[in-house]
Amino acid sequence: MVTESSSELFQYTLDKNNHIVAVNQSFIQFAEQNAWAIELDAVMDKPLLSFIDGQETQIFTELLLARVREKQQLVTIPFRCDSQNCKRYLSMSISPMADGMLSFSNQLLKQELRTPLELAKETTHSINPQHKVCMCSWCNKFMIDGQQWAEVEAAIDKLDLFAANYREKYISHGICPDCQSLMMAGRSQV
Repeated sequence: MVTESSSELFQYTLDKNNHIVAVNQSFIQFAEQNAWAIELDAVMDKPLLSFIDGQETQIFTELLLARVREKQQLVTIPFRCDSQNCKRYLSMSISPMADGMLSFSNQLLKQELRTPLELAKETTHSINPQHKVCMCSWCNKFMIDGQQWAEVEAAIDKLDLFAANYREKYISHGICPDCQSLMMAGRSQV
């Protein structure tokens, strides 16, 4: 089942040092609906980057935030935020504010229910724990052969992700070429 856009906005605000200084109630409710029961103390005055996995994604985020501040213009970027049984397509708008602060507004564009992903399954072969699997932090696709990127459902089978002997810590985060191009296009418009 596909659900279309919602007018509800999940919002938060960063200070000039990229610390979270405000979140709205919709942000908290969205987190709770996704098994991330948070208290305000857990996010308030914490660096945004402490909630972002992957050095590549952190660096790119820092560059994007600096650019929004420098140009003083709104940027809007699509991204995914999935749960075990739902694909979610969202839009994130970053707006400059006074004193170097930034306002983030995230809106659900579409969600698709899916069969819950099997997070642990037996595998017929062992997975090399030295191998890191890269997941795009924006669209949730996985690199499957060093060059090709695939949706998480296909990657689970091809890479034996989440097999019983596979540890989550080996999934690294980065940016796929499509999202990088999209973000760079967004940055150039800033």
